[in-house]
Amino acid sequence: MNYETKTELEAIASDVNGVISNLETGRRDASNRNNALDMYDGMEDEDNQKINHLQDALADATHDLDSAKDQLYLVVSYLEKLVEEDEIKQIMKKLI
Repeated sequence: MNYETKTELEAIASDVNGVISNLETGRRDASNRNNALDMYDGMEDEDNQKINHLQDALADATHDLDSAKDQLYLVVSYLEKLVEEDEIKQIMKKLI
C-alpha cells in the first residue's frame, strides 16, 4: 500500500470514528432526555408536557441519525473512489 492510499484510509477511519462519536452522543442525549421525564411530575398538564418533551427528543434523535447516515454515505463514496483509483492504476499497469 502506498503512502497516499494509507493517508486516505487513515482519514476515512477518522471520519468513521467521528460518526461513532456523534452516534454515542446522540444516544446519550436521548437517554438523558428520557430520564428527565420526572421533572414534569406533579405539573399541570403533566402528560402533555411529557409527550412534548419526548417528541422533541425524538426529533433530535432523528436528526442525529440522519446526519450520521449522510456522513456514512460520504465515507462510502470516499472508499469507492479509492477502489476505483486502484482499479484504474491496475489497468494502467497492464497496458504498459
